[in-house]
Amino acid sequence: MKTLFKTISALVLLLTFQPGTAQLVFEPITGFSPVPPLVEDQPIAVQSNKIQVVFALDVTGSMGSLIHAAKDKIWTISNSLKQSNANLSVEIGIVAYRDRGDAFVTKIVDLNSNFDQVFSELNALTADGGGDEPESVNQALHDAVKKISWGHAPNDLRTIFLIGDCPPHMDYRNDVKYQKSCEEARQKDIVINTIQMGNRPSTESVWREIADLANGEYNATDMNVNQVVISTPFDEEIKRKSMELEQSRTFYGSASEQEEAAKDVATRLEVTSTMSTETAARRADYMINATDDVQQYGENELIQAVRNGNVNIAEVAEEDLPAELKDLSTDERVEKVNVMVNERIEQEKELEELIEKRDQYVITNVDVNAASGSFTNTVLSNLGTQAKKKNITLSDKAKY
Repeated sequence: MKTLFKTISALVLLLTFQPGTAQLVFEPITGFSPVPPLVEDQPIAVQSNKIQVVFALDVTGSMGSLIHAAKDKIWTISNSLKQSNANLSVEIGIVAYRDRGDAFVTKIVDLNSNFDQVFSELNALTADGGGDEPESVNQALHDAVKKISWGHAPNDLRTIFLIGDCPPHMDYRNDVKYQKSCEEARQKDIVINTIQMGNRPSTESVWREIADLANGEYNATDMNVNQVVISTPFDEEIKRKSMELEQSRTFYGSASEQEEAAKDVATRLEVTSTMSTETAARRADYMINATDDVQQYGENELIQAVRNGNVNIAEVAEEDLPAELKDLSTDERVEKVNVMVNERIEQEKELEELIEKRDQYVITNVDVNAASGSFTNTVLSNLGTQAKKKNITLSDKAKY
């Protein structure tokens, strides 16, 4: 505004009358910059945060309940995180550990937003090995800090949950001690939380120290990790409907792309079929509210591509069509795909209605406060506290 006032003042001072005329003459002005045009406010981009969680799990012989809890609750945890913050991206990884001399010392599942894959890896784990009290906790923490593909964005939350009942071996040679791993975690802005199963004093002292060294929280639970199972009369139908939706996925593209997509469908169906009905219901809830179609249905899914106007079925090359459309005329293809789109819309609607009924049943019939100390709520409570430091808002209660 001051610049504009100065410019107008200069114009007034430079107005002169030419002798013998009745005309005003404007002399050119130099040395002034033009007033920039007004610019409309630009829309503020919505910040998309990411939470990366790695579970370092003791999978020795006494840990059967922990493995069961982890694979059953992965969907409850991810679903609770996602639905408390729609702009949130969630990735989960696993470091399963035993001890030297066992079938393996550590197994690593890198950070992934494909939770079917994470579940499948967890499902393949069995509780075995161990025997002496200390375990390879040092190796597990080292691998969790150094061998996971952690992000670097300052606004993202990176955290490890160390869960087990035994302290680390401190007598192994060529072993990176937990104090060093905690130091490296701090440097990478990775928080380490600990959940002690059982009541060994030797474990408690180390678990508390690790949490303190790596800006985390110490938690204690029983050997069943205070597992809470919440089932409803709608779970079985939700599981069936979600598997029907999986089977409806139809892909276009090259022969190799369609072959890979078919494998993905088979994998998802196999994974879902092995789940308890309660876990499958939570998975269905997560998938129906997925961030995008690719996460829910996969790449090159024909029904969604046509539904969203991204693909004109009449323009897809015949060699890129799925087998069931190749022998049809163009008009027949268009008609058949339109039917498939309408069926998809109806399938999603039915599934969403069932999930809503399930949610209402849980609200009405289940005392979720009784589950406040459960494995799921312990994880969510820790994440909620630590997310605030990254200006990420989360609910600290599970969505069962």
